[in-house]
Amino acid sequence: MDLSKLAIGTLIAGAMTATIIGASSAEAGKTKGKEKCYGVVKAGKNMCGRADGKHSCAAAAETDGDNQEWLYLPTGVCDKLVGGSLESGKGGATAASTEKEG
Repeated sequence: MDLSKLAIGTLIAGAMTATIIGASSAEAGKTKGKEKCYGVVKAGKNMCGRADGKHSCAAAAETDGDNQEWLYLPTGVCDKLVGGSLESGKGGATAASTEKEG
């Protein structure tokens, strides 16, 4: 391998690394001051994949109030919502209906 090919490969690898780091930093900036809130998502309005891994897509929630689906909310808001939980598998439609009955 000659020096020019090595230099080009190094530049490409560096550019890819910078892109990945930049994307991670951008995502971290978008979520600063926010927290994942489970159990308050409307069908089709989730942020990303289910906590239990059944899907990995945004907007794929099938039911309202699923306690495995989440969305980012400003810190402190989730605990104020009926059915809201900061932990997957808790809260959701089941908890909301139990709270109304109890």
